[in-house]
Amino acid sequence: METKEECEQMVLGGILLDSSFAHPVTEILDVDDFYYDNHRQIFSTIKELVKRNEPVDIVSILETVHNPYFDKKYLMDVVNSTPNADNTLYYAKKVKELSNKRKIKKYLTHLDYSQSIDSLVYNVRSFLTNIHNTDVTPTLDKDVDLDELERLASSKTFHTHFPTLNDCIRIAPGHLITVVGDTSRGKTTFALNLMYDIAQEGGTIQFFTLDMEKYQLLARIASMVNGAEKYELLPDNEHFVSRILEAQSTEFAKHIILEEQTPYISDIIAKIHTTNPDVVVIDYVQNVKMDDERKNVFEKLSHIMIAIQLEAHDRPIIVLSQVSKGEGDEYMKRAKGSSTIAQASSIVIEVDKSDNTFKYRIAKNRSIIGRTTDWVNLDFHNWMLAEEL
Repeated sequence: METKEECEQMVLGGILLDSSFAHPVTEILDVDDFYYDNHRQIFSTIKELVKRNEPVDIVSILETVHNPYFDKKYLMDVVNSTPNADNTLYYAKKVKELSNKRKIKKYLTHLDYSQSIDSLVYNVRSFLTNIHNTDVTPTLDKDVDLDELERLASSKTFHTHFPTLNDCIRIAPGHLITVVGDTSRGKTTFALNLMYDIAQEGGTIQFFTLDMEKYQLLARIASMVNGAEKYELLPDNEHFVSRILEAQSTEFAKHIILEEQTPYISDIIAKIHTTNPDVVVIDYVQNVKMDDERKNVFEKLSHIMIAIQLEAHDRPIIVLSQVSKGEGDEYMKRAKGSSTIAQASSIVIEVDKSDNTFKYRIAKNRSIIGRTTDWVNLDFHNWMLAEEL
């Protein structure tokens, strides 16, 4: 396979062997498409001669080149290393392709990944449009790491059945969404409703539950999707098994990859990489552990949230977090009062439930839509959240 230096030499040498290629090549290539400075000088001179409608040959180039230190011998070496001019246009397209790859690689290196996913995708697509509008579209190969670019271009964005929420946020890569609330105030219920909406749009959800068993999740699905009454979902009820089996066979359940007993952040990250889901849900973050238990409370939580935040770059992650707890484990009490979780999150949704009333509000929003809200009331029956009131 020819190197970029050889491809560039074949283009320049081909023009010098047959000047009829000068005009079509200048239509394909720009000076900055050449990687090497001496090649840029030669091609810049060729373009100038074409523009002035003058002959393109070695003598003309040597008379026109503007650099007094130009290596005249190198020009002859280029000609002598080119067997013929037959493949000049082929190599011109190769040079353009290599140039486009370098531009893409440079663009990715300097891309601002702190911007919202909507802005990121818009800017990447605009850049690619400019690249594709050139005469030659690059063949994407292993020379350029375009996994990130391709992933962003094809990333799924999910919506919810809550109009106010949809007006303010998107569930998309780049977003770490934290659902916060007091104990037994509807965090998991709200998350399951978001998961249901994601499943309805064809998304796969990897659900790390550190707070419930599989049958408890299926019981909630049975209530949400099949309308099972709560008394039927008690393990000693005669309908329990059939209701659980019904829930397990629903399309909603089939879109959930349930991960039980995975408390360590390193294992969570490893399983995410292995499964590659569309969305990750972690219930709940204060139960996540580190391999190194020597760190203090705030160091642990900070380390865990940074790790989750990095993973949210590849896919949206929904984290559940308790904001307070009564008497109990010191780590749990102190962690819930820390601002680390809110600082790491791009979106914070606070929920509250009592009796048959349910409400939520967006307390923090760094997404492109970027709007917080007052409390929004929801109609609540069993575990399914219906229309906004």
